[in-house]
Amino acid sequence: MDNKSYSIELTNVRFGYVKDRPVLKNVNLKLNVNKYICILGHNGSGKSTLSRLLLGLSKVWSGTIKIAGIELNEANYKKALHKIGLIFQNPDSQFIGLTAEDDIAFGLENRNVPRALIRKIIDHVAKFLNIESLLHLNSFMLSGGQKQKVCIASILALDPEIIIFDESTSMLDD
Repeated sequence: MDNKSYSIELTNVRFGYVKDRPVLKNVNLKLNVNKYICILGHNGSGKSTLSRLLLGLSKVWSGTIKIAGIELNEANYKKALHKIGLIFQNPDSQFIGLTAEDDIAFGLENRNVPRALIRKIIDHVAKFLNIESLLHLNSFMLSGGQKQKVCIASILALDPEIIIFDESTSMLDD
């Protein structure tokens, strides 16, 4: 038996959007901790579908998914979800706040992080990504690439063990 710890583990995962037409068929995958992994494929090959499954946004037909050793199921969903973050292809699918600062704060507020700590985390990730000048701007004033940087900051602020970038760097413009 394999006792090694993986960040992501899929066992016999089967899924589709239309009954009897699977897009993923008996997928087995083990991704090691502390590694950068790139999954490549043409449009429609299942990359975004895999991301949705890892976040529990879609439910597998059969098989199991483990996130940081936690099986993704109804009982463990919240616990597993705190281990993973996803940055979408399109920032408009992810951007929630009126301002960049609001967007970064959103997930932290939902996790009941104290306001003083939220301020420090926002300042830290904004400086790290060089977006301090964007923090107080309304989202409609930001370019797609600027919004994408804010979405990246929002996930980094939550400090998940695993981050999935679903072609998110394609929008970066500065």
